Amino acid sequence: MSDDHVYIAGSKTAAHWATFRETLVVLGDREPWHTAVVEYFRPRLELRYFSAIKLLQEHGTSQGEGFSILAIQCTLIEFLEATIQGISYRFLRRGETLGPNEYASSSDVFVSFLRNRRPFSTHFQE
Repeated sequence: MSDDHVYIAGSKTAAHWATFRETLVVLGDREPWHTAVVEYFRPRLELRYFSAIKLLQEHGTSQGEGFSILAIQCTLIEFLEATIQGISYRFLRRGETLGPNEYASSSDVFVSFLRNRRPFSTHFQE
């Protein structure tokens, strides 16, 4: 499947992001960063996480939706921490090694979030 058909934030595709991200410069112009939040980050959070949770809450039968909601929240935590750290998940096959800015253990990212991000960091330690 081409990047033109991989939707990552509403109608925005991976190809859109690949082009747009070239405009983002650390400590550069703030406008592209604002656009990134409004057009990519916020829609991704809303559509992949918050809308799904809301749908389960509103249309659930109290027969186990809480487990699904918690699972979505766990993936949200991983996404937020990976975003903060600037890393991407990659499944490693035998003999492969991670590249820069990649991780293969979701648990390490999840633990990092709980240890380093307020308000959780005041309750979780090594």
